Amino acid sequence: MVSIRLQPNARRSGVKGFWQQSIRIAVGAPPIEGRANTALLSWLSTQLDVPKNEIRWVRGQHSRDKRLWLPISQRVFIERIRSLLGS
Repeated sequence: MVSIRLQPNARRSGVKGFWQQSIRIAVGAPPIEGRANTALLSWLSTQLDVPKNEIRWVRGQHSRDKRLWLPISQRVFIERIRSLLGS
């Protein structure tokens, strides 16, 4: 599982760093009618190379603070986030 702090309405989507014990991710979509959540799942799917329909909500669909289950190991997730922060 991963904890995410979502920042909607950003100029560019991407990893912005850390917030408390969460990874802060920005998306360009507004937080209206689930658009920011959809953008988050699409971004994660693309960046982590996992099918979008395999990402599961644990909590936070109506909050900036989210918990998601991803179908990859934590080690692979951390390596990918580190590489995105470095670029």
